[in-house]
Amino acid sequence: MFGLSWFNTLLAGVFIAAAISFVLLLKVDAPYGHAQRPGWGPVISNRWGWVLMELPALLAFVWFYWGGVNSGQTAALVLLLLWLLHYGHRSLIYPFTLPANSPPMPWLIVLLGAGYNSVNGYLQGTFIGHLAPHLDEAWLQDWRFYAGLVLFAAGYGLNKHSDWLLRRLAASCQPGEMKLPQGGGFRWVDQPNYLGEILTWLGFALASWSLAGLSFAVFTFANLAPRALRKHRWYKAEFAAYPKGRKAIWPYLL
Repeated sequence: MFGLSWFNTLLAGVFIAAAISFVLLLKVDAPYGHAQRPGWGPVISNRWGWVLMELPALLAFVWFYWGGVNSGQTAALVLLLLWLLHYGHRSLIYPFTLPANSPPMPWLIVLLGAGYNSVNGYLQGTFIGHLAPHLDEAWLQDWRFYAGLVLFAAGYGLNKHSDWLLRRLAASCQPGEMKLPQGGGFRWVDQPNYLGEILTWLGFALASWSLAGLSFAVFTFANLAPRALRKHRWYKAEFAAYPKGRKAIWPYLL
């Protein structure tokens, strides 16, 4: 494990990077997924791009967590399992649910994502495994731990259900056809999968009661909210029957 000063420097850097990313992404749409376009350098298969981008988060967390003073504590092990659940699926299962003909991903996006995920895995694994004296048996009686678990589960479920609805919608479309997503969380927002991701990491931050966890939630919001706002404007321009009152990413607010 690196020293505490290194940990704090990286943690502050994540908050600064989140602010910079938010401003930049309001102006430029990151070139992956529906926004993929030429001009961003060499590309890689979308599936393998996701694997290479997300797997470092799983590996870094486990590497820096293991052997810490908290690594055998029940609360810390629960948080470890939540991390493995999310990133095991995100890096080893989700990529292979994507259509084989998905647009390729620029290597630039893969490398930036892998770099952030490595830093984030280090921050979360180090804090939970080594730096969190409150993650003892008494934490299992604290309301923040259970409220965080509930929020994590709600966000995770919303994210996965929304992704399933999008896959089902895509399968029902003819080539070149676009349909407005409906049902589930789409009754309130355009991007309930993004909302679910944000809620997931807010729950993780609450359950771990850490600035490291909060930095992840803030960074997630900073990267997803501009993308959701841009897609929201596109939906409203494209579909005359766009539901009145539906928001981009946060019900009733944004």
